[in-house]
Amino acid sequence: MQKSFNGPRIVEALEMFGVRADARKGARALQAQLLQLIRDQAPCRVGGDGMLVDGAAAVARVESRTATQSLLERLAASGGTFRADDITFSVRTMLDESAHALPGSMAALTPIQKEIAVVRVRIAQGEPVPDKLHRTIRACLAAHSVTARDAMLAALELDLVVRIAALADKNAAMKQNTHPPAAGVRGPDPVLKAMGVDGLGRARRNHCDIAS
Repeated sequence: MQKSFNGPRIVEALEMFGVRADARKGARALQAQLLQLIRDQAPCRVGGDGMLVDGAAAVARVESRTATQSLLERLAASGGTFRADDITFSVRTMLDESAHALPGSMAALTPIQKEIAVVRVRIAQGEPVPDKLHRTIRACLAAHSVTARDAMLAALELDLVVRIAALADKNAAMKQNTHPPAAGVRGPDPVLKAMGVDGLGRARRNHCDIAS
């Protein structure tokens, strides 16, 4: 109810409840919507000057419940066939419900991974981060606390690693299918390949010693 709690802060608070604010509504209407949500889902004691007491913990409980519900809905939609990137993206969503899914190509993922490395170095050295960053990284840096920022960056990095590895495996499989070995041509023996040149040399020398 404080005057300093203006439109942008009301919108931010509504998003904590999982509600997307209607841009056509005025500040008073949004304020009324927020107050109703607090009364319905996060009952609090009201202190002097209309300030809410113990409201932060109640809002956190609502935010956590909304994130968990979104996660369950997403996993249910997959029909029980969970992939590694389903899980990593779900972790990111639990930390930030507005998290965007990562691109699907190696060419788009690699620059994001490089940008995170630069951001981590700048943060460690206490230097300002670059102005132009991918939106998924900007979302991490806009977190409400350093702990949340670091957790979101770590989750984003893990999601990147999982997706890049999956794409690399997929590309390798496609190359193998596109260029199969010629008919009648045998591939390298896996045992000899594992032994390597040095191992083959030792085997030949041992064979000669036994024969002599």
